[in-house]
Amino acid sequence: MIATMWSGLAEDVAAELRNRSEADIVVLWYSDRFVKFVQLQDGIYADTISNEFLPAGRRLGPHEERRLADLGWFPPDPVNSRFNWWCNVPWPLRSVQGRGLARLLLRTLHDVHGVREPHRITYSAFNALTKDLLSMRAFSGLQRADWDPRTAL
Repeated sequence: MIATMWSGLAEDVAAELRNRSEADIVVLWYSDRFVKFVQLQDGIYADTISNEFLPAGRRLGPHEERRLADLGWFPPDPVNSRFNWWCNVPWPLRSVQGRGLARLLLRTLHDVHGVREPHRITYSAFNALTKDLLSMRAFSGLQRADWDPRTAL
């Protein structure tokens, strides 16, 4: 049952990824952990939290960092202002790329950040330019995070 929930959510997220506008930002939260994607003019930038931003008792261990690399994330690169684990996917997004990115985001939440059931995820979705909140069908069963970009940015 739980695997079915994750795969259904992955298909819904893949569909959402193909319908984004420039500067749309979506963050999937679980406690102090997150995955995020940002629609850029020429691609989608995604990242997930690194030890730079986690408290000492909650940092990623070597096993989690190895799993992030195995999933396809690039390690933090502070020299190039990338402080989290990250990846880029070119735009326009092909279906296979959308499904792959959706799986990457959700597998990271499950395998690395410990989310056992999708309904435990909260989300933020907004456009960074307009500050408008985004409606996301894929997340209709999830709680919207208690964070408003119109006042935070």
